[in-house]
Amino acid sequence: MVDRGHLGFGPGAQRLKDTSRQGRWHNERYRALGEELGLTLAHQDKIGWSITTVPDQTRELYRDELDELARRHSTASRHRIILWRATFST
Repeated sequence: MVDRGHLGFGPGAQRLKDTSRQGRWHNERYRALGEELGLTLAHQDKIGWSITTVPDQTRELYRDELDELARRHSTASRHRIILWRATFST
C-alpha cells in the first residue's frame, strides 16, 4: 500500500483537486495521477480510488529512490529514539 501523501509530491500537485471536499474520497484525478506514476489503483465503495499498490515493474523502476527513502526513514527513526531516550533518561 502507498500512503496517499506520496502522490502529492508530483509537479503541480498542490493545485490539483484529487479528493472530495472532506478529503475522504479519492476521485478519478487521483487515480489518473497514480497511474501516471506507474501505480495500480482499485476502487473502494466508501473511499473511492484509494486502494493503491506498487507493481513490481514500478518498484524496480524507482528502486534507488525507494531505497533512499527507506534509509532516510530508518535514520530519522533512530534519531527520534535517541532524542526520546535523552529526554526521558534519568
